[in-house]
Formats: sequence, C-alpha cells, structure tokens
Amino acid sequence: MKKGQSVKNKQVIILHGNDEQGIDDILRAQVFSLPSADPATAELNTVQLDAQKTTLSELQSAALSMPFLSEKKLIVLRNALILAKGKQQQTALQEALESLPSYIVLALIILDDGKNRKNKQGQWAFTWDTLNEKHWLSKWQSEHDDTSALITCTLPTQDSLPQWLMEKAKEKGGKLSSAAAYALSQAVGTDTRTLNLELDKMLLYVNYEREINDEDVHLLTSQQQHTNVFDMIDALSNRKYNVAYRLLHQILSDEDGIRVFGMITRQFRLLLQANELLSEGARDTDIARELKQHPFVARKLSQQARNFKFEQLKGLYNQLQAYDADIKIGKIQASVAMEIFISQLSVV
Repeated sequence: MKKGQSVKNKQVIILHGNDEQGIDDILRAQVFSLPSADPATAELNTVQLDAQKTTLSELQSAALSMPFLSEKKLIVLRNALILAKGKQQQTALQEALESLPSYIVLALIILDDGKNRKNKQGQWAFTWDTLNEKHWLSKWQSEHDDTSALITCTLPTQDSLPQWLMEKAKEKGGKLSSAAAYALSQAVGTDTRTLNLELDKMLLYVNYEREINDEDVHLLTSQQQHTNVFDMIDALSNRKYNVAYRLLHQILSDEDGIRVFGMITRQFRLLLQANELLSEGARDTDIARELKQHPFVARKLSQQARNFKFEQLKGLYNQLQAYDADIKIGKIQASVAMEIFISQLSVV
C-alpha cells in the first residue's frame, strides 16, 4: 500500500486503488474517527453515500447539513467518479469540491485497476487504468495539496506477499512462520480480503497461543486453493510434468489464466537467478538475501534449481517472455501458452 499525505486536517481525502481491504482498513483506522473523538457522536456525523445511487445535488445537500455536537461532519462517497462521467459533470464536481463548507470532510472512494504499460522511454511500468497522473482529479489534488490527500492502496505483489502476511498476523496479535506465509500466499494469491479472513481463521485455530505453521495452512485452506498454486508450481519446478499438466487443467476451471501464467513466469525467473547464484557457490542464506526471499522459499528454490542446467533455465525463461509478449497482443491465449510450455518442458 502506497500512502500519500496524512488525512489529518484535510478536507478532501481520496482513497484509491485495487486493494479494497486496505481502503476499508484506512477508513476504519483513520477516517471514521475524524468527525469526533466520541464514537457515538462520530457515528451521528458520518454520512455514507454511493454515487451509483446518489446525484451531485444530493451530495451537496448532505454537505449543507450542519454537524451534531461536533466541529466536523464526514461524508464518505463510494464510486465517486460516477458523478463526473462527462466534461460538464466533471466541472460541476470540481466546483463542489472547492466550495465545501469548512465543517465538511469528504472521503472519495475510487476503486481502480491497472497493468504494466510501456512508457515513452519504451520501458514497462505499472499504470492505473483510471486515476493516473493525467486524470483531472489527480491534477486537482496536486494543486490543492494543502487541503486534500491522496492515499493509494495497491495489492501486494506475489513476491512481497509473505512479508505482508507476517506483518498482518503481527498486527492481529499473532505470529505466522515464514513457511506458513509462503504457503498461504501460494494458496490464496493477492486477494487481501480473503487473506485477512484466512488469517483470522488460523489465529482462532491456534488460539493466538502459538505460531501458525505451514501444516496449519495446508489443513485449513481448501484443497482446491492449495492445488491451484502450490502443487502445480512444485510439480513444474521438480520436472513432474504429467502431474503439472493435470493440475493445470484443474486450475484453469477456476483461476484466471493470465494470473497463473504470471506465477509460472515468476517461478522460472527465480529458478534462473537461484541457479546462477548456486554456480557461484552461494548457499541458501545467500539466495535468500540476494533474491529478497524468505529462508523457506530460498531452500525450495535451491533444491529445485539443481534440477536444471543454467542454459536450460535461460532458454525456458526466454520462451516464457516471448509467450508473454504474444499474450499481451492477443496472439495466443495464456492457457494455450502454458500447455505448450509444459509439453516443451517434458522434452528438455
């Protein structure tokens, strides 16, 4: 999660991104308490609206209503950009933002997504689909930095997910081993809402008395989740191609093919890097440090990288990158690319 300015003393707070759980966490921890330190009064001075069911006039009417026994009143507007679909509506919303009564704090919730795109320099970089740096609201916020804040909540990457999980478990008053964090990240992926629920379930299972281990994860997560991400990657990395091919077909009945393809590409990139480090005499601890992976992950990479020669891994990774380019331009489907890749692996 990339945080912008503090919400303290800000009149317009823009909560934006693809991590809905992260946005909700900030709302609870930082925003809902703004109208009053007294929870009872704060609730009376909080209005929640959804732009799918609200007009700009209704938003302005809510803003004109005075707070009750408090200096501030909070309005939370979800799907905020629906009120600014056209140029005229955009101008009207902008004027409304600039004419808010001094007692109003307005939180705009904007769910967004993004992907890697080539920039002017020909480099791939993550760009939001909607609220990017060229969007009028981004520019407006930059120009009104003294009275507004932009907080962007981004889903953690697959690589950073184990660390994110261990920190989240600590926030909740428990502990999660690095092996368990890796297993859970592989089982669920980057869906932070589901991960939070899974963590709560596991912490209750161990009654907050001991560290959650990988056996707990395998026991408490569904077999389908576990199969989806853990067994197939293991099978590929250990050159059990018949098993990998069978599991792939099970996975694709429920999972997004592009996400699975991304996981395979990531794994072979790590294997290639681990193999190179091993050839230089690196140990598991060196691999963990150089690749910024947890010790449990580094041990697995070390074992699996020994199943290939460096040139084999380099060729396989280059092939995955070529498939990735073809997928991006619609030349081949991710599911077909993975099937061909596994077939090619079996004869390497």
